[in-house]
Amino acid sequence: MFSAVLLTGTTLNFQMGYGLDSKAPEGWTDGVQFFDGAEPKSGVVFVRAENPNNRTVESREVISREIISQTPKQKQGVDQTQPFQRKAGQNQFSTAIETQVNWVWTETWRETWREEGYDTVDHWKTVCEKVPGNGKGDWHGFYGEFSGVSGNRPEQLAAAVKGIGNSTAECLVEKGLLRDKPDDWDAFKARMRQAENACGKQIYDNVIEKYGGENAQKLGYSKQEVCEQKNFPRNVPYVDDWREVKPEPKSELANNAKRAFNIIVQGAPLLPSEEETITAEFDGLSADVRADSRYNNYTKTVKGNQYTLTGRRLLATPNNSLKMQIRNAGANQVLSITDHDYIKGLDNPQAQTSAVISVIKKITTTKEVGWWPFKRTVTEETTKLAAQDTIPLKNGQAEKSFSDIAKFSVAPRDKFFVEFEVQRTNSKFNNNTTSPKQTTPDYTR
Repeated sequence: MFSAVLLTGTTLNFQMGYGLDSKAPEGWTDGVQFFDGAEPKSGVVFVRAENPNNRTVESREVISREIISQTPKQKQGVDQTQPFQRKAGQNQFSTAIETQVNWVWTETWRETWREEGYDTVDHWKTVCEKVPGNGKGDWHGFYGEFSGVSGNRPEQLAAAVKGIGNSTAECLVEKGLLRDKPDDWDAFKARMRQAENACGKQIYDNVIEKYGGENAQKLGYSKQEVCEQKNFPRNVPYVDDWREVKPEPKSELANNAKRAFNIIVQGAPLLPSEEETITAEFDGLSADVRADSRYNNYTKTVKGNQYTLTGRRLLATPNNSLKMQIRNAGANQVLSITDHDYIKGLDNPQAQTSAVISVIKKITTTKEVGWWPFKRTVTEETTKLAAQDTIPLKNGQAEKSFSDIAKFSVAPRDKFFVEFEVQRTNSKFNNNTTSPKQTTPDYTR
Protein backbone atom coordinates (compact mmCIF):
# COMPACT_ATOMS: atom_id res chain seq x y z
CA MET A 1 0.00 0.00 0.00
CA PHE A 2 1.17 3.54 -0.68
CA SER A 3 -0.40 6.99 -0.27
CA ALA A 4 -0.93 9.82 -2.69
CA VAL A 5 -2.70 13.16 -2.89
CA LEU A 6 -5.08 14.38 -5.54
CA LEU A 7 -4.70 17.94 -6.78
CA THR A 8 -7.71 18.82 -4.62
CA GLY A 9 -5.67 18.02 -1.50
CA THR A 10 -7.47 14.74 -0.74
CA THR A 11 -5.28 11.99 0.74
CA LEU A 12 -5.59 8.69 -1.09
CA ASN A 13 -4.44 5.26 0.00
CA PHE A 14 -3.66 2.80 -2.81
CA GLN A 15 -3.67 -0.93 -2.33
CA MET A 16 -2.58 -3.20 -5.18
CA GLY A 17 -5.01 -6.01 -5.99
CA TYR A 18 -3.11 -8.40 -8.25
CA GLY A 19 -5.12 -10.33 -10.78
CA LEU A 20 -7.91 -9.08 -13.00
CA ASP A 21 -10.51 -10.67 -10.71
CA SER A 22 -9.41 -8.71 -7.65
CA LYS A 23 -12.26 -7.09 -5.73
CA ALA A 24 -12.22 -3.86 -3.76
CA PRO A 25 -12.44 -4.15 0.04
CA GLU A 26 -15.61 -2.77 1.60
CA GLY A 27 -15.70 1.04 1.50
CA TRP A 28 -13.19 1.26 -1.38
CA THR A 29 -13.66 2.21 -5.02
CA ASP A 30 -12.16 0.19 -7.84
CA GLY A 31 -11.51 0.83 -11.52
CA VAL A 32 -8.34 2.98 -11.54
CA GLN A 33 -5.34 1.72 -13.57
CA PHE A 34 -1.88 1.90 -12.01
CA PHE A 35 1.11 2.53 -14.30
CA ASP A 36 4.61 1.36 -13.53
CA GLY A 37 6.81 2.13 -16.53
CA ALA A 38 5.41 2.34 -20.03
CA GLU A 39 2.83 -0.43 -19.60
CA PRO A 40 0.08 -0.85 -16.99
CA LYS A 41 0.35 -3.79 -14.63
CA SER A 42 -2.31 -6.49 -14.77
CA GLY A 43 -3.89 -5.32 -11.55
CA VAL A 44 -6.47 -2.89 -10.22
CA VAL A 45 -5.84 -0.03 -7.82
CA PHE A 46 -8.37 0.44 -5.03
CA VAL A 47 -8.74 4.05 -3.88
CA ARG A 48 -10.02 5.41 -0.59
CA ALA A 49 -9.95 9.03 0.60
CA GLU A 50 -8.93 9.82 4.19
CA ASN A 51 -9.33 13.16 6.03
CA PRO A 52 -10.46 14.96 2.88
CA ASN A 53 -11.13 18.23 4.70
CA ASN A 54 -8.21 18.33 7.16
CA ARG A 55 -5.19 18.76 4.90
CA THR A 56 -3.43 22.05 4.28
CA VAL A 57 -1.14 22.08 1.24
CA GLU A 58 1.82 24.46 1.55
CA SER A 59 3.77 23.51 -1.60
CA ARG A 60 3.39 21.24 -4.62
CA GLU A 61 5.93 20.79 -7.41
CA VAL A 62 7.16 18.39 -10.08
CA ILE A 63 10.50 16.94 -9.00
CA SER A 64 11.10 14.73 -12.06
CA ARG A 65 9.61 14.19 -15.50
CA GLU A 66 10.37 11.53 -18.10
CA ILE A 67 8.84 10.34 -21.37
CA ILE A 68 7.77 6.70 -21.31
CA SER A 69 6.13 6.23 -24.73
CA GLN A 70 5.50 7.98 -28.06
CA THR A 71 3.12 7.20 -30.91
CA PRO A 72 4.37 7.23 -34.53
CA LYS A 73 4.26 10.61 -36.26
CA GLN A 74 1.51 11.10 -38.82
CA LYS A 75 0.67 13.92 -41.19
CA GLN A 76 -2.43 15.96 -40.48
CA GLY A 77 -3.69 18.87 -42.52
CA VAL A 78 -5.32 22.09 -41.35
CA ASP A 79 -8.71 22.38 -43.05
CA GLN A 80 -9.32 25.60 -45.03
CA THR A 81 -12.46 26.50 -47.00
CA GLN A 82 -13.51 29.08 -49.57
CA PRO A 83 -17.29 29.52 -49.99
CA PHE A 84 -18.96 31.09 -53.04
CA GLN A 85 -22.51 32.45 -53.07
CA ARG A 86 -23.83 31.44 -56.49
CA LYS A 87 -26.65 33.47 -58.04
CA ALA A 88 -28.50 33.21 -61.32
CA GLY A 89 -26.15 33.30 -64.32
CA GLN A 90 -22.97 32.52 -62.33
CA ASN A 91 -21.49 29.27 -63.63
CA GLN A 92 -17.73 29.43 -63.06
CA PHE A 93 -15.56 30.08 -60.00
CA SER A 94 -11.79 30.00 -59.47
CA THR A 95 -9.68 30.17 -56.34
CA ALA A 96 -6.50 28.87 -54.73
CA ILE A 97 -6.28 27.67 -51.13
CA GLU A 98 -3.04 27.52 -49.17
CA THR A 99 -2.70 25.71 -45.87
CA GLN A 100 -0.16 23.86 -43.77
CA VAL A 101 0.45 20.19 -43.04
CA ASN A 102 1.72 19.16 -39.61
CA TRP A 103 3.39 16.14 -38.13
CA VAL A 104 1.26 15.03 -35.17
CA TRP A 105 1.98 12.47 -32.45
CA THR A 106 1.35 11.82 -28.76
CA GLU A 107 3.97 11.64 -26.04
CA THR A 108 3.18 9.96 -22.73
CA TRP A 109 5.02 11.47 -19.77
CA ARG A 110 5.47 10.28 -16.22
CA GLU A 111 5.77 13.06 -13.68
CA THR A 112 6.80 12.63 -10.06
CA TRP A 113 5.19 15.18 -7.78
CA ARG A 114 6.13 16.20 -4.28
CA GLU A 115 3.70 17.87 -1.94
CA GLU A 116 4.37 19.24 1.51
CA GLY A 117 2.02 20.59 4.13
CA TYR A 118 0.36 19.49 7.32
CA ASP A 119 -2.59 17.41 8.40
CA THR A 120 -4.80 18.61 11.19
CA VAL A 121 -5.20 15.58 13.45
CA ASP A 122 -7.75 15.24 16.26
CA HIS A 123 -6.26 14.93 19.77
CA TRP A 124 -8.84 14.27 22.46
CA LYS A 125 -8.24 14.72 26.20
CA THR A 126 -10.41 14.39 29.29
CA VAL A 127 -10.76 17.78 31.01
CA CYS A 128 -12.26 18.04 34.51
CA GLU A 129 -13.24 21.10 36.55
CA LYS A 130 -15.00 21.91 39.82
CA VAL A 131 -18.48 23.32 39.30
CA PRO A 132 -20.32 25.01 42.22
CA GLY A 133 -23.58 23.37 43.29
CA ASN A 134 -26.93 25.01 42.63
CA GLY A 135 -28.83 23.87 45.70
CA LYS A 136 -30.44 20.79 44.20
CA GLY A 137 -29.97 18.69 47.34
CA ASP A 138 -32.19 17.25 50.06
CA TRP A 139 -34.37 20.00 51.52
CA HIS A 140 -36.80 17.54 53.07
CA GLY A 141 -39.66 18.79 50.96
CA PHE A 142 -39.24 22.44 51.93
CA TYR A 143 -39.20 23.52 48.31
CA GLY A 144 -41.70 20.89 47.22
CA GLU A 145 -39.28 18.01 46.65
CA PHE A 146 -40.26 14.50 47.66
CA SER A 147 -39.33 13.86 51.32
CA GLY A 148 -40.00 11.29 53.97
CA VAL A 149 -40.45 14.05 56.55
CA SER A 150 -44.07 15.01 57.15
CA GLY A 151 -45.35 18.16 58.78
CA ASN A 152 -45.38 21.85 58.13
CA ARG A 153 -42.73 23.95 56.41
CA PRO A 154 -40.82 25.03 59.56
CA GLU A 155 -40.43 21.38 60.52
CA GLN A 156 -39.19 20.58 56.99
CA LEU A 157 -36.69 23.46 57.13
CA ALA A 158 -35.41 22.43 60.58
CA ALA A 159 -34.93 18.89 59.33
CA ALA A 160 -33.07 20.07 56.21
CA VAL A 161 -30.65 22.67 57.61
CA LYS A 162 -28.45 21.54 60.47
CA GLY A 163 -28.02 24.22 63.17
CA ILE A 164 -31.62 25.55 62.88
CA GLY A 165 -34.14 24.59 65.54
CA ASN A 166 -37.92 24.62 65.15
CA SER A 167 -38.33 28.11 66.64
CA THR A 168 -35.67 29.58 64.36
CA ALA A 169 -37.20 27.77 61.38
CA GLU A 170 -40.62 29.27 62.20
CA CYS A 171 -39.02 32.75 62.22
CA LEU A 172 -37.28 32.18 58.89
CA VAL A 173 -40.53 31.00 57.29
CA GLU A 174 -42.52 33.86 58.83
CA LYS A 175 -39.99 36.47 57.64
CA GLY A 176 -39.85 34.85 54.17
CA LEU A 177 -36.06 34.74 54.21
CA LEU A 178 -35.98 31.43 52.31
CA ARG A 179 -39.10 31.96 50.19
CA ASP A 180 -37.03 31.16 47.08
CA LYS A 181 -34.09 28.81 47.00
CA PRO A 182 -30.65 30.53 46.95
CA ASP A 183 -28.82 30.01 43.68
CA ASP A 184 -25.45 29.06 45.20
CA TRP A 185 -23.55 28.73 48.49
CA ASP A 186 -22.65 32.42 48.67
CA ALA A 187 -26.32 33.37 48.28
CA PHE A 188 -27.26 30.85 51.01
CA LYS A 189 -24.67 32.36 53.37
CA ALA A 190 -26.05 35.85 52.69
CA ARG A 191 -29.52 34.62 53.66
CA MET A 192 -28.12 33.28 56.92
CA ARG A 193 -26.63 36.72 57.67
CA GLN A 194 -30.09 38.19 57.17
CA ALA A 195 -31.58 35.47 59.38
CA GLU A 196 -29.15 36.30 62.19
CA ASN A 197 -30.29 39.92 62.16
CA ALA A 198 -34.00 39.03 61.94
CA CYS A 199 -34.32 35.89 64.07
CA GLY A 200 -31.51 35.88 66.62
CA LYS A 201 -27.80 35.54 67.16
CA GLN A 202 -25.68 32.49 66.51
CA ILE A 203 -27.69 31.36 63.42
CA TYR A 204 -24.83 32.11 61.01
CA ASP A 205 -22.23 30.58 63.33
CA ASN A 206 -24.24 27.38 63.74
CA VAL A 207 -25.38 26.90 60.12
CA ILE A 208 -22.28 28.15 58.32
CA GLU A 209 -19.29 28.11 60.63
CA LYS A 210 -20.12 25.00 62.61
CA TYR A 211 -22.09 22.81 60.18
CA GLY A 212 -21.26 24.55 56.89
CA GLY A 213 -19.56 21.54 55.32
CA GLU A 214 -22.44 19.21 56.15
CA ASN A 215 -25.11 21.71 55.01
CA ALA A 216 -23.32 22.47 51.73
CA GLN A 217 -23.06 18.75 50.96
CA LYS A 218 -26.63 17.91 51.97
CA LEU A 219 -28.33 20.89 50.35
CA GLY A 220 -26.43 20.49 47.06
CA TYR A 221 -24.10 23.49 47.31
CA SER A 222 -20.74 21.69 47.43
CA LYS A 223 -18.56 21.79 44.33
CA GLN A 224 -18.85 18.82 41.92
CA GLU A 225 -16.19 17.61 39.54
CA VAL A 226 -17.46 17.61 35.93
CA CYS A 227 -15.39 15.94 33.23
CA GLU A 228 -15.73 16.03 29.42
CA GLN A 229 -13.79 15.11 26.31
CA LYS A 230 -12.22 18.08 24.50
CA ASN A 231 -10.41 18.16 21.19
CA PHE A 232 -7.02 19.85 20.95
CA PRO A 233 -6.17 19.50 17.22
CA ARG A 234 -2.51 19.19 16.23
CA ASN A 235 -0.82 20.04 12.96
CA VAL A 236 1.29 17.10 11.76
CA PRO A 237 3.71 17.82 8.87
CA TYR A 238 3.67 15.46 5.88
CA VAL A 239 5.58 14.94 2.64
CA ASP A 240 3.88 12.96 -0.13
CA ASP A 241 5.38 11.81 -3.43
CA TRP A 242 3.22 10.41 -6.22
CA ARG A 243 3.46 9.75 -9.92
CA GLU A 244 1.12 10.88 -12.65
CA VAL A 245 1.04 9.51 -16.20
CA LYS A 246 -0.50 11.75 -18.84
CA PRO A 247 -0.51 11.98 -22.64
CA GLU A 248 0.50 15.22 -24.39
CA PRO A 249 -0.50 15.86 -28.03
CA LYS A 250 2.42 17.23 -30.07
CA SER A 251 2.67 18.80 -33.52
CA GLU A 252 5.23 20.48 -35.74
CA LEU A 253 5.12 21.90 -39.25
CA ALA A 254 5.78 19.37 -42.00
CA ASN A 255 5.17 21.53 -45.07
CA ASN A 256 2.92 24.14 -46.68
CA ALA A 257 0.56 23.10 -49.47
CA LYS A 258 -1.43 25.00 -52.10
CA ARG A 259 -4.27 23.86 -54.34
CA ALA A 260 -5.95 25.63 -57.27
CA PHE A 261 -9.67 25.14 -57.95
CA ASN A 262 -11.53 25.73 -61.21
CA ILE A 263 -15.23 25.09 -60.61
CA ILE A 264 -17.71 24.81 -63.52
CA VAL A 265 -21.47 24.62 -62.89
CA GLN A 266 -23.77 23.34 -65.63
CA GLY A 267 -27.44 22.44 -65.94
CA ALA A 268 -28.39 24.19 -62.68
CA PRO A 269 -30.66 27.19 -63.38
CA LEU A 270 -31.54 29.69 -60.66
CA LEU A 271 -34.19 32.40 -60.53
CA PRO A 272 -33.06 35.97 -59.68
CA SER A 273 -34.12 35.71 -56.00
CA GLU A 274 -32.44 32.34 -55.49
CA GLU A 275 -28.95 31.70 -54.12
CA GLU A 276 -26.90 28.62 -53.22
CA THR A 277 -23.49 28.01 -51.66
CA ILE A 278 -20.58 26.23 -53.34
CA THR A 279 -17.55 25.58 -51.13
CA ALA A 280 -13.98 24.59 -52.01
CA GLU A 281 -12.16 22.67 -49.24
CA PHE A 282 -8.47 21.81 -48.84
CA ASP A 283 -6.54 20.53 -45.81
CA GLY A 284 -3.16 20.08 -47.45
CA LEU A 285 -3.75 16.36 -48.05
CA SER A 286 -7.12 16.15 -49.79
CA ALA A 287 -9.36 18.54 -51.71
CA ASP A 288 -13.08 18.65 -52.41
CA VAL A 289 -15.92 20.84 -53.68
CA ARG A 290 -19.44 20.61 -52.31
CA ALA A 291 -22.73 22.40 -52.98
CA ASP A 292 -25.38 23.38 -50.43
CA SER A 293 -28.63 24.06 -52.24
CA ARG A 294 -32.38 23.56 -51.96
CA TYR A 295 -32.81 24.34 -55.66
CA ASN A 296 -30.51 21.79 -57.37
CA ASN A 297 -29.09 18.32 -56.86
CA TYR A 298 -25.50 17.95 -58.09
CA THR A 299 -23.23 15.24 -59.40
CA LYS A 300 -19.50 15.94 -59.42
CA THR A 301 -16.67 14.99 -61.75
CA VAL A 302 -13.02 15.84 -61.04
CA LYS A 303 -10.18 16.13 -63.55
CA GLY A 304 -7.01 17.58 -62.08
CA ASN A 305 -7.90 20.95 -60.58
CA GLN A 306 -11.19 21.18 -62.50
CA TYR A 307 -14.40 20.33 -60.68
CA THR A 308 -17.55 20.07 -62.80
CA LEU A 309 -20.87 20.23 -60.95
CA THR A 310 -23.81 19.04 -63.04
CA GLY A 311 -27.14 20.06 -61.59
CA ARG A 312 -30.66 18.73 -61.75
CA ARG A 313 -33.35 21.28 -60.89
CA LEU A 314 -35.58 20.54 -57.87
CA LEU A 315 -39.17 21.82 -57.62
CA ALA A 316 -38.57 24.06 -54.63
CA THR A 317 -41.04 26.19 -52.68
CA PRO A 318 -40.91 29.62 -54.34
CA ASN A 319 -39.39 32.68 -52.74
CA ASN A 320 -41.65 35.68 -52.35
CA SER A 321 -40.33 37.67 -55.26
CA LEU A 322 -43.29 40.03 -55.61
CA LYS A 323 -43.28 43.78 -55.25
CA MET A 324 -46.73 45.17 -54.44
CA GLN A 325 -47.87 48.78 -54.41
CA ILE A 326 -51.22 50.48 -54.04
CA ARG A 327 -51.44 53.67 -56.06
CA ASN A 328 -54.18 56.20 -56.59
CA ALA A 329 -55.74 56.25 -60.05
CA GLY A 330 -58.25 59.05 -60.09
CA ALA A 331 -60.94 58.35 -57.51
CA ASN A 332 -59.93 54.73 -57.22
CA GLN A 333 -56.99 52.76 -55.86
CA VAL A 334 -55.14 50.21 -57.97
CA LEU A 335 -53.13 47.21 -56.78
CA SER A 336 -49.89 47.05 -58.82
CA ILE A 337 -47.90 43.77 -58.74
CA THR A 338 -44.46 42.94 -60.20
CA ASP A 339 -42.64 39.56 -60.08
CA HIS A 340 -38.87 40.08 -59.91
CA ASP A 341 -38.24 36.41 -60.70
CA TYR A 342 -39.91 36.70 -64.10
CA ILE A 343 -37.59 36.31 -67.10
CA LYS A 344 -39.27 36.08 -70.49
CA GLY A 345 -39.05 32.59 -71.96
CA LEU A 346 -37.22 31.10 -68.94
CA ASP A 347 -40.10 29.02 -67.53
CA ASN A 348 -42.44 26.55 -69.20
CA PRO A 349 -44.93 28.10 -71.66
CA GLN A 350 -47.85 26.76 -69.62
CA ALA A 351 -46.44 28.01 -66.31
CA GLN A 352 -48.63 30.44 -64.39
CA THR A 353 -47.57 32.79 -61.58
CA SER A 354 -50.28 34.22 -59.31
CA ALA A 355 -50.41 36.57 -56.35
CA VAL A 356 -52.47 35.25 -53.44
CA ILE A 357 -53.61 38.27 -51.41
CA SER A 358 -55.48 38.93 -48.18
CA VAL A 359 -56.81 42.40 -47.37
CA ILE A 360 -56.60 43.05 -43.61
CA LYS A 361 -58.68 45.90 -42.19
CA LYS A 362 -57.49 47.72 -39.05
CA ILE A 363 -60.22 48.55 -36.56
CA THR A 364 -59.71 51.18 -33.87
CA THR A 365 -62.11 51.35 -30.91
CA THR A 366 -62.16 53.50 -27.78
CA LYS A 367 -63.79 52.80 -24.47
CA GLU A 368 -63.88 54.25 -20.99
CA VAL A 369 -62.60 52.16 -18.12
CA GLY A 370 -62.50 52.69 -14.37
CA TRP A 371 -64.66 54.76 -12.04
CA TRP A 372 -64.73 58.48 -11.42
CA PRO A 373 -62.44 60.26 -10.62
CA PHE A 374 -60.02 57.70 -12.11
CA LYS A 375 -61.99 57.05 -15.31
CA ARG A 376 -59.87 57.07 -18.46
CA THR A 377 -60.25 56.42 -22.20
CA VAL A 378 -58.45 53.42 -23.69
CA THR A 379 -57.81 52.93 -27.43
CA GLU A 380 -57.60 49.41 -28.80
CA GLU A 381 -56.59 48.35 -32.31
CA THR A 382 -57.60 45.01 -33.82
CA THR A 383 -57.50 43.51 -37.30
CA LYS A 384 -60.06 41.69 -39.40
CA LEU A 385 -59.82 39.76 -42.66
CA ALA A 386 -61.75 41.90 -45.13
CA ALA A 387 -61.20 40.15 -48.49
CA GLN A 388 -59.11 37.51 -50.30
CA ASP A 389 -58.24 37.13 -53.95
CA THR A 390 -55.89 35.28 -56.33
CA ILE A 391 -54.55 37.51 -59.12
CA PRO A 392 -52.83 35.87 -62.12
CA LEU A 393 -49.77 37.66 -63.52
CA LYS A 394 -48.98 38.06 -67.21
CA ASN A 395 -45.39 38.63 -68.25
CA GLY A 396 -44.56 39.07 -64.58
CA GLN A 397 -47.03 41.89 -63.93
CA ALA A 398 -50.65 42.54 -62.93
CA GLU A 399 -52.92 45.39 -61.88
CA LYS A 400 -56.36 45.23 -60.28
CA SER A 401 -58.74 47.84 -58.97
CA PHE A 402 -59.03 47.77 -55.20
CA SER A 403 -62.80 48.23 -55.53
CA ASP A 404 -62.98 44.90 -57.37
CA ILE A 405 -61.31 43.22 -54.41
CA ALA A 406 -62.79 44.88 -51.30
CA LYS A 407 -65.45 47.35 -52.45
CA PHE A 408 -67.88 46.70 -49.63
CA SER A 409 -65.65 45.27 -46.89
CA VAL A 410 -63.32 48.30 -46.67
CA ALA A 411 -65.12 51.63 -46.46
CA PRO A 412 -63.68 55.06 -47.32
CA ARG A 413 -61.17 56.29 -44.68
CA ASP A 414 -60.71 52.77 -43.32
CA LYS A 415 -57.11 51.74 -42.70
CA PHE A 416 -55.86 48.47 -44.20
CA PHE A 417 -52.82 46.55 -45.38
CA VAL A 418 -52.31 43.60 -47.74
CA GLU A 419 -50.61 40.25 -47.08
CA PHE A 420 -49.39 38.58 -50.29
CA GLU A 421 -47.78 35.31 -51.40
CA VAL A 422 -46.48 33.83 -54.66
CA GLN A 423 -47.91 30.68 -56.18
CA ARG A 424 -46.62 29.03 -59.36
CA THR A 425 -48.28 26.21 -61.27
CA ASN A 426 -46.84 24.07 -64.07
CA SER A 427 -43.42 25.58 -63.37
CA LYS A 428 -40.11 23.84 -63.97
CA PHE A 429 -38.63 25.83 -61.09
CA ASN A 430 -41.15 25.63 -58.26
CA ASN A 431 -43.82 23.39 -56.78
CA ASN A 432 -47.42 24.52 -56.20
CA THR A 433 -46.83 25.52 -52.56
CA THR A 434 -47.30 29.21 -51.82
CA SER A 435 -44.27 31.24 -50.74
CA PRO A 436 -43.79 32.87 -47.32
CA LYS A 437 -46.00 35.90 -46.72
CA GLN A 438 -45.03 39.53 -47.05
CA THR A 439 -46.96 42.60 -45.91
CA THR A 440 -47.48 46.04 -47.43
CA PRO A 441 -47.37 49.24 -45.38
CA ASP A 442 -50.67 50.59 -44.02
CA TYR A 443 -52.97 52.41 -46.46
CA THR A 444 -56.15 54.48 -46.06
CA ARG A 445 -59.09 53.78 -48.37
